[in-house]
Amino acid sequence: MNRYKLYRLLRKNTNLSYKRSPVFEQNKWAKALMGIGGAFFGLYLILYGILIAMSADGEAGMMISLMPIILMIDFYLRFIYHPVAVYCAFK
Repeated sequence: MNRYKLYRLLRKNTNLSYKRSPVFEQNKWAKALMGIGGAFFGLYLILYGILIAMSADGEAGMMISLMPIILMIDFYLRFIYHPVAVYCAFK
């Protein structure tokens, strides 16, 4: 038995053990939701990058002057939504 066949056998047994788990369906939904959340987070970062680049428009002073406002908005949005996520996780 070479390494590739051994790896396939171990992976097959691991997948079967996951499927025997009583929370397998919930685990699949959690993985899907984590993927969607990761995609939204990536889009969020791209959006901020585009907005900051558009505000710069050749002048660094404008971008630097708007940075505290953007950071405050970002902080307050994270502050507002963070306790809800923590409450749901520990419920």
